[in-house]
Amino acid sequence: MELSPKTKINELLSGYPFLLEFFLGRSPKFKVLKNPLTRKTVGKLATMTQVASIGELDLDQLLADIARLIVHISAYING
Repeated sequence: MELSPKTKINELLSGYPFLLEFFLGRSPKFKVLKNPLTRKTVGKLATMTQVASIGELDLDQLLADIARLIVHISAYING
């Protein structure tokens, strides 16, 4: 999967479920992601650009932090 401003949050969470905690820790506005139904419906529509806007986060920093966490966790899991 390519991580870009157009990546949907559902794609990320499907491939990397540990990112749910990452998003919950970034902004109180992401607490709606705790609900699986909301996560599936909103997640299919919301791009990283929209997520950054909603959470009042810098898009480039958000994408960099996500990429770094994916690499870190993947390296840990794969040894």
